[in-house]
Amino acid sequence: MEWRRWSGEGNLRGKGQGPWCSPFCSGPGIPGPVVAMVIVVDYGDDVQHYAATFANGPLPRPSSCPTCCVVGHLIGHGSYPRTVAQPTQTIPIRIQRLLCTACHQLKNWTDSSHATSTATWKGTLTNPWPAGAFPTVAENACLNCHRSHSAGHPQRLLAQSAEPDNCTSCHNGAVAEKNIAVEFLKPFHHPIEDNQWVHDPKEDPAIMPQHVTCVDCHNSHTSQRVTDFSTAPKVRASQAGVAGISAKDGKTVVSPAVNQYETCLRCHGTSTGKKASINFGYLPRRVVSAPDPLNVIPEFDSLATSSHPVFQDRRSMLPQPSLRSYMLNLDGKTAGRPMGNQIFCTDCHNSDDNREFGGQGPNGPHGSIFPQILARRYEFSTAPVPGGLVTNLFVNPNLSADGGSNGGPYALCAKCHDLTRIMSDESWNGHSRHVAQDGFSCSVCHTAHGVPAQSGSISGERLVDFDVNVVAQPTDLIILASLRPCDDQRAK
Repeated sequence: MEWRRWSGEGNLRGKGQGPWCSPFCSGPGIPGPVVAMVIVVDYGDDVQHYAATFANGPLPRPSSCPTCCVVGHLIGHGSYPRTVAQPTQTIPIRIQRLLCTACHQLKNWTDSSHATSTATWKGTLTNPWPAGAFPTVAENACLNCHRSHSAGHPQRLLAQSAEPDNCTSCHNGAVAEKNIAVEFLKPFHHPIEDNQWVHDPKEDPAIMPQHVTCVDCHNSHTSQRVTDFSTAPKVRASQAGVAGISAKDGKTVVSPAVNQYETCLRCHGTSTGKKASINFGYLPRRVVSAPDPLNVIPEFDSLATSSHPVFQDRRSMLPQPSLRSYMLNLDGKTAGRPMGNQIFCTDCHNSDDNREFGGQGPNGPHGSIFPQILARRYEFSTAPVPGGLVTNLFVNPNLSADGGSNGGPYALCAKCHDLTRIMSDESWNGHSRHVAQDGFSCSVCHTAHGVPAQSGSISGERLVDFDVNVVAQPTDLIILASLRPCDDQRAK
């Protein structure tokens, strides 16, 4: 089949641009010529497509030619796919994706990166697009990830046989600006290589089988490039359109997620099947802990006695002399994002080279060189048995907030806290002795997320919740827990 000519016949339905074509088609096995009209109405956010024929009855076609092919020739062969001669006149509106979106209505698709990006194959690595494809992401549109014929996998006609490759074939430096594929080669990363083809776009995130893949965190039909590093907690453009879980009960689905942490709670909340793995690094065992230690909701919710302000604004009335006004960039010196009243999960769990804080890599907890997918170095004190000798001491530690291997053992903390003020015992008179002189980690006494409740002599203030893998003697816990800020000042 080929286009014979274009004309301006037909009537416009609704507001927009058109009418613009009335092709005469003919070809082997097609009784013709067949006169058809396509009206395309552009409303800005969505492109609505209308097709009609001027034939007296159903559009005639060979029995071997399915409806989608005929519709495709009517409304798409000027640009999708480029297997038929281009029409002789310029079409004044967008017609990419018409073959697919005539049937598949996608909310907010037209503003997404995959619908608008002008990125091209850079000529290195493997070209992710088939022969004859268009030069840009926007022009290839659905063809970036899907194949209507000879798909790599039957689910959703995705192009690649390995599920992660449907994203990483472009996001490996071949097309996309940042190489995300290399993040998953780092020693600590979200294991997208496991449990492939378990994800279902219609799954209920509250009860879904435990798994992780790119589309658990990103919706490829609505995702956009992050250009505004706004303050927490609102979800950013790269995760637009993803369903999350409410922090209020850990069960209610929030679709789409409003806050970033809601997407994290798909897996790190009340979901079943969670398991700790040595592949993510050391996991402390706290005195005060929720029944499910991998459920972070009790550690951050409003009932926690203290927590980092992820779910709600900072609420501690205690002085915080070490807290900076700005988070430090990866150079450990220049000011990054203002501190704000809340923080993101990704302020701690992120690529060790993320671009938000001055690195050259992508944002997000895809992978890191540091355990727990932490953005900067953070050392945990460990002991062979509770109360045993700590095997990794850091006496007189480097207090640098630098990213990468140049950072001090507590660079993650130094991003937000001035460690020199902590070592000067402004908030507690035992910091210098325990950390600088004895070489113990912050993690021996402090939990990073929050303390879910008060327990005995442990008030939970200032995130104090001892790691009982290291601290063994109950009397030691009572003595440490009884020291309050006011006591510290009198002791000085």
